[in-house]
Amino acid sequence: MLAYSVSYGWGQAGTDLAQISPILCVSVAMLVAMVADLVLPAARRGAIAAGISLVGLLAAIVAALLLYQSRGQSAYSGFATWDDFAVYFLFLFSLRGIIAILVAPPFLVRRTFLHP
Repeated sequence: MLAYSVSYGWGQAGTDLAQISPILCVSVAMLVAMVADLVLPAARRGAIAAGISLVGLLAAIVAALLLYQSRGQSAYSGFATWDDFAVYFLFLFSLRGIIAILVAPPFLVRRTFLHP
């Protein structure tokens, strides 16, 4: 029995990364927001972390819409697959995250958890 030869080039890697781009956008934004939260002064942490999170979620919405237009394919030899239903939920959860980020600061100020 012969071993299966694996050929995985830069073109395939780019295609696979494009298929998981909405999750990648949110993950990168989360890591950048966490690092920014560690290094920034306390007075500026919340606003900048929220801004970074908004940018990441907006990028995820754009990536999900582009993924919807391409009609999705499988990535990483079939381990990650997308269809229209999955892209809809990527869009929906990103939109809900944006709404939560926009609604949270006034609520926290009103409840005195966050001081303006």
